[in-house]
Amino acid sequence: MDPERTMEFLLQQAARADERDNRAAERMDRFEQELRVMARQGARWARRAFSAIDRNAEQIRLLGEQQKETEARLNAVIALVDRKFGGNGSQPA
Repeated sequence: MDPERTMEFLLQQAARADERDNRAAERMDRFEQELRVMARQGARWARRAFSAIDRNAEQIRLLGEQQKETEARLNAVIALVDRKFGGNGSQPA
Protein backbone atom coordinates (compact mmCIF):
# COMPACT_ATOMS: atom_id res chain seq x y z
CA MET A 1 0.00 0.00 0.00
CA ASP A 2 1.39 3.36 -1.07
CA PRO A 3 1.04 5.98 1.71
CA GLU A 4 0.92 8.87 -0.80
CA ARG A 5 -1.88 7.26 -2.79
CA THR A 6 -3.71 6.45 0.40
CA MET A 7 -3.38 10.07 1.55
CA GLU A 8 -4.55 11.32 -1.87
CA PHE A 9 -7.53 8.96 -1.75
CA LEU A 10 -8.48 10.13 1.75
CA LEU A 11 -8.19 13.79 0.72
CA GLN A 12 -10.38 13.16 -2.33
CA GLN A 13 -12.95 11.41 -0.18
CA ALA A 14 -12.90 14.29 2.31
CA ALA A 15 -13.34 16.79 -0.55
CA ARG A 16 -16.30 14.80 -1.91
CA ALA A 17 -17.83 14.65 1.55
CA ASP A 18 -17.43 18.43 1.92
CA GLU A 19 -19.06 18.92 -1.47
CA ARG A 20 -22.00 16.70 -0.50
CA ASP A 21 -22.33 18.59 2.79
CA ASN A 22 -22.32 21.91 0.95
CA ARG A 23 -25.00 20.72 -1.49
CA ALA A 24 -27.09 19.41 1.39
CA ALA A 25 -26.73 22.74 3.22
CA GLU A 26 -27.81 24.61 0.07
CA ARG A 27 -30.84 22.35 -0.30
CA MET A 28 -31.70 22.89 3.34
CA ASP A 29 -31.41 26.67 2.89
CA ARG A 30 -33.75 26.54 -0.12
CA PHE A 31 -36.15 24.34 1.80
CA GLU A 32 -36.17 26.73 4.77
CA GLN A 33 -36.75 29.69 2.46
CA GLU A 34 -39.67 27.93 0.76
CA LEU A 35 -41.06 26.96 4.13
CA ARG A 36 -40.97 30.61 5.27
CA VAL A 37 -42.79 31.66 2.07
CA MET A 38 -45.43 28.97 2.64
CA ALA A 39 -45.85 30.03 6.26
CA ARG A 40 -46.40 33.66 5.20
CA GLN A 41 -48.90 32.56 2.56
CA GLY A 42 -50.69 30.40 5.11
CA ALA A 43 -50.89 33.32 7.54
CA ARG A 44 -52.30 35.56 4.78
CA TRP A 45 -54.84 32.89 3.88
CA ALA A 46 -55.86 32.52 7.52
CA ARG A 47 -56.32 36.29 7.91
CA ARG A 48 -58.50 36.39 4.80
CA ALA A 49 -60.51 33.39 5.95
CA PHE A 50 -61.14 34.86 9.41
CA SER A 51 -62.05 38.19 7.83
CA ALA A 52 -64.56 36.46 5.56
CA ILE A 53 -65.98 34.57 8.54
CA ASP A 54 -66.40 37.86 10.43
CA ARG A 55 -68.15 39.45 7.41
CA ASN A 56 -70.44 36.44 7.06
CA ALA A 57 -71.29 36.50 10.75
CA GLU A 58 -72.22 40.18 10.47
CA GLN A 59 -74.37 39.50 7.40
CA ILE A 60 -76.14 36.67 9.20
CA ARG A 61 -76.79 38.96 12.17
CA LEU A 62 -78.25 41.65 9.85
CA LEU A 63 -80.41 39.07 8.09
CA GLY A 64 -81.76 37.96 11.47
CA GLU A 65 -82.72 41.55 12.28
CA GLN A 66 -84.37 41.97 8.88
CA GLN A 67 -86.24 38.71 9.36
CA LYS A 68 -87.64 40.00 12.67
CA GLU A 69 -88.78 43.21 10.96
CA THR A 70 -90.37 41.25 8.10
CA GLU A 71 -92.11 38.95 10.57
CA ALA A 72 -93.49 41.94 12.48
CA ARG A 73 -94.85 43.45 9.26
CA LEU A 74 -96.35 40.13 8.20
CA ASN A 75 -98.02 39.76 11.58
CA ALA A 76 -99.46 43.27 11.18
CA VAL A 77 -100.87 42.34 7.76
CA ILE A 78 -102.31 39.10 9.14
CA ALA A 79 -103.93 41.01 12.02
CA LEU A 80 -105.41 43.53 9.55
CA VAL A 81 -106.81 40.74 7.37
CA ASP A 82 -108.21 38.98 10.45
CA ARG A 83 -109.94 42.21 11.55
CA LYS A 84 -111.26 42.87 8.07
CA PHE A 85 -112.48 39.34 7.34
CA GLY A 86 -113.11 38.05 10.84
CA GLY A 87 -110.43 35.39 10.63
CA ASN A 88 -112.63 32.85 8.82
CA GLY A 89 -112.32 34.05 5.24
CA SER A 90 -115.70 35.83 5.07
CA GLN A 91 -116.36 39.52 5.58
CA PRO A 92 -117.95 40.49 8.85
CA ALA A 93 -121.63 41.34 8.68
